[in-house]
Amino acid sequence: MERGGYRAVRDFFEQQSTEVCPEFVDFRGPEEEGGQYEQKGCGVLVDLAEESYFYGCDHDWKKYRIPNYDYRKVRQHHRGKTQEYLINSVVMNADVIISLPKPKTHRKNGYTGALKNFVGINYSKEYLPHHTQGSVLQGGDEYKETSRAKEQTSHLRLRIDILRTKADAHHQKTLGDGNRLSRKCHSWAERLLRARIDALWRKYDATQQKEAEEMEEQHVPLDSRMIEGAWHGNDTIWRTVLDLNIAVEYADSMGKLHPNPQRKLLYLADLVVAGEKEGPMSPTPKKVHALLFSEKASTLDGILVKLMGFDWRKFAGLTQAMKSKRLGGIPYSEIEVQSNEEGLQGKLENIDFREYVDPFEAAAGWKNYVELQQS
Repeated sequence: MERGGYRAVRDFFEQQSTEVCPEFVDFRGPEEEGGQYEQKGCGVLVDLAEESYFYGCDHDWKKYRIPNYDYRKVRQHHRGKTQEYLINSVVMNADVIISLPKPKTHRKNGYTGALKNFVGINYSKEYLPHHTQGSVLQGGDEYKETSRAKEQTSHLRLRIDILRTKADAHHQKTLGDGNRLSRKCHSWAERLLRARIDALWRKYDATQQKEAEEMEEQHVPLDSRMIEGAWHGNDTIWRTVLDLNIAVEYADSMGKLHPNPQRKLLYLADLVVAGEKEGPMSPTPKKVHALLFSEKASTLDGILVKLMGFDWRKFAGLTQAMKSKRLGGIPYSEIEVQSNEEGLQGKLENIDFREYVDPFEAAAGWKNYVELQQS
């Protein structure tokens, strides 16, 4: 709050008016170390059931995973007709939501835009599948090729996550609010251990890749950073993203789904400075000096990915959203752009953004797959 200058914003409005003053809410629940920034709401359970993008897919729900949390809790909420999400009540009580995504490349989802931004409304991450454990041949999407090293590392990570979750719960119960330093020390130790594991994995994969190149094999193992579903074959995270978009638009304040929208949604994407390469946690700043506005998430994202230099058809979530009765605005071929730049007006299909911004560099797991082939 201090680093971002948000308290100064609040103080400014308090000096100007007693009727209009922003409140800051931490959407995260207690297990997310939430609540320390101003106020917070509570969790509202939304069960999408058969409307979920997980319902009826050929995934093994027992393999749903999310990094840094106990996977056994994740899969409790996504099995058969049970497809649950826990969303902050402040969001569900709103009449109008203005979503402000900060566009960037994303290791798991390919990019962050209007659709992906709603992952931030969750009260508990233990309801959010991020990938499915194992290689593609094993029925997962964690990584492409089956590898003994990857399997062992994956299992070790799961164990670390379970131990961390138990330790956090113990600290919360026994130390209450006075446990912040203890939790930070535990978190630092965990990150150090995970970093060491990652370093060993990278060393192993580098050796494997070198041997493959020396043998002049056409197939070279994917980059070692493509772990935990961080590549274009991730068939899990986009389902979570679209489910949350359905929930925030069609669920009422009690979590019940309705045929018609329950609140007005507006989207303003800030690309004054965007991010490329290894987002969302380690993006490289990219100055674009642009703002995008839309009343439909799929429309904004359609414009955004072309601006980034990517092919919208390479993103399963975006293609599904555009043809969804719940989430679809208009087909890609019918998207019209209005702009203060004359060359950026008209049918999206006919616009060439390369005259205004260099294409974004995709995250490692999406390179040479997602780029738009321009004539």
